[in-house]
Amino acid sequence: MHGALLRKYLQENNDVFLAKVIGSIEQSMDTSDPEVAGTWKRLRDDCEDIKTSGSIRYNINGLDKHAHTLAMDELYSTLLHGDLKRWKRNRSLGGMAGMVMFDWISQVEALVVKVTGFWELANRQGLVHEIET
Repeated sequence: MHGALLRKYLQENNDVFLAKVIGSIEQSMDTSDPEVAGTWKRLRDDCEDIKTSGSIRYNINGLDKHAHTLAMDELYSTLLHGDLKRWKRNRSLGGMAGMVMFDWISQVEALVVKVTGFWELANRQGLVHEIET
């Protein structure tokens, strides 16, 4: 279930999509320091890396996929919606999809912790200001 919740951070149509959250944070703070701006850019890039080329690729029984894709297949086939096609494909991997999912969960968690930690540090340093609505 932990993975099911974490997946929301990487779904572009979700309000808690980390790249959107980072964009909102940047609007609420002084990013004139190139080091601060660069850190937020790297964190945004990390969001994409988990989903695509920066992520580990697995070739299991001739099936070549990113860890993100295997994790989503495992979540949607077994834990969430009972997607039979994904379930059959993942069962052919001999349990590897489940193992990959746990690694993927740790990557997403680490990114969430980085974003939260950097925001808290920026806030303590007085870089965060209220957004006028």
